[in-house]
Amino acid sequence: MPEPIIVNHLENSSQQIGLAATGQSFEIHERRGSGPDDLQVHYSDDEAWHVLEGTLTFRFVDRQVEASAGTTVFVPAGGPHTYFVAGNPTR
Repeated sequence: MPEPIIVNHLENSSQQIGLAATGQSFEIHERRGSGPDDLQVHYSDDEAWHVLEGTLTFRFVDRQVEASAGTTVFVPAGGPHTYFVAGNPTR
């Protein structure tokens, strides 16, 4: 299963990450709020978030990760995931 990559640019300003995009497409959207309730999988598309303010909690098959402002989360195609506004998992 593809592993997500999580980088907090504010805490690790000198950290450089190489990404291996495996999906067929990549899109950029500006969103507010939470994602779907259940884990979802995009088999053909990579997906990424850059948290501008507040905190998002990302849920994967084996763990949850809080991503605060300045954090980028990259999920390669095939990686089950969802996300929600921290403190509000049920919306």
